[in-house]
Amino acid sequence: MVGGAIIAAPPTAAGQHGDFRRPTKDNREIDVRATLRERIGAEMEDYLILGACNPPLAHLALDTDRGIGLLLPCNVIVRTDGPGHTLAPALDPQVMVQVTGRSELKEVADEASTRLRAALDTLAE
Repeated sequence: MVGGAIIAAPPTAAGQHGDFRRPTKDNREIDVRATLRERIGAEMEDYLILGACNPPLAHLALDTDRGIGLLLPCNVIVRTDGPGHTLAPALDPQVMVQVTGRSELKEVADEASTRLRAALDTLAE
């Protein structure tokens, strides 16, 4: 993980931050809590998976390796962690380099890490 911001806002308040935007027309958001409740009757804390992406960096990574889409750091989890606490962790973009062994992705991963950390830091403010 790049890290996780502890934010005071509820999960539904998460949105666009910095250079990261939701990449789809329908602003993709998966409400895991509602889905599990509806499909299998399971209960859990608020837990959202938000699609968030930096298109220029995603394009650079995809130009290097078309299969990298599986490892792009384009999701952020927003979940409650007790009363008054919400966490927003994200995958460390360096995973793209580690899993593929493609050193040419390091520059993209470094830039994505910097931008993602800055976006997560704004959530903590």
